[in-house]
Amino acid sequence: MIVVAADRLGKITKLASVMDDAAHYKVLALKGLRQGLATFSKETSDGVLAASISTMFQQQTPADWHRVTQGTAAVMRSMRPWIRSSAHWPVLKHMHHFQEPQYAIIKQGDMTNVYEDASLPLVTVQSAAAAVDFLMEQGITVLNRFASCIRHKKELSTTVRSLADMLRLAQAKHSAGQKQDPFWLAHPFCDLNNLETISFSEIENSNPFVLILLAHMYSALVVLSMLYPELDSAGIITIRLYSLDALAQHFRSIDTVDCEACNKRHNTQELLAFPWNTVQAYRQWQIDQESATSQRHSYGE
Repeated sequence: MIVVAADRLGKITKLASVMDDAAHYKVLALKGLRQGLATFSKETSDGVLAASISTMFQQQTPADWHRVTQGTAAVMRSMRPWIRSSAHWPVLKHMHHFQEPQYAIIKQGDMTNVYEDASLPLVTVQSAAAAVDFLMEQGITVLNRFASCIRHKKELSTTVRSLADMLRLAQAKHSAGQKQDPFWLAHPFCDLNNLETISFSEIENSNPFVLILLAHMYSALVVLSMLYPELDSAGIITIRLYSLDALAQHFRSIDTVDCEACNKRHNTQELLAFPWNTVQAYRQWQIDQESATSQRHSYGE
């Protein structure tokens, strides 16, 4: 958290001294992480994993991000024997790597009830490819509209447009049939994830438009992971889904929010249609993936 806070403060103030301090803390964090890995044990594993996860999105290049992500995934694999006693288990238990396929499907069905009960405008498609195509188009459209609702907050609006640009680039590469390094394609998400434009107090105080922005940020990465499953590593997607479930619970009893820019009340379920469609599509896609894997195993492939 010190590394994240220092980095955010440096970007806000743009003071050389503060940015130097942020770089210094980042070096110390990586040094501490390497030391923790060298003496890895059940007793230290939670701290090592927390440090590894926190540094994943502080990497300056796609290659660095990929490397730290692989290291984090290795830590999670090493924790398998005692993973259920880990402080991280409430999140990690939703990862299909740590559970039987049958349990995964049942659990996912239970967790989608919050979306089904809300009578949301969910998307119905015939294939995973169609779902990805629909969601990328919907995401770009919705994000551009949402940016206008927060145009009076320039930095937040810029963040939303950057998110739309990330999806637009992915859509263009996908449509052209160009295979990309997913970590290169999604690397801008690292800067967005630092939330230098969002104060932690706004999140804690449940500012509705800030929480809606977070839902769209998480959903955009989930959509990319359906296109590039390599991104679904080290809990990157699991943590986002866990957060989206919490956001769904939060907005379940909130019908509308006041919009200063439009000077009217917006229906929250319409504002959040893209995130909820993404969650539904992703979980069905994951079930299909696990079913296909089980079939291959049954045929001895």
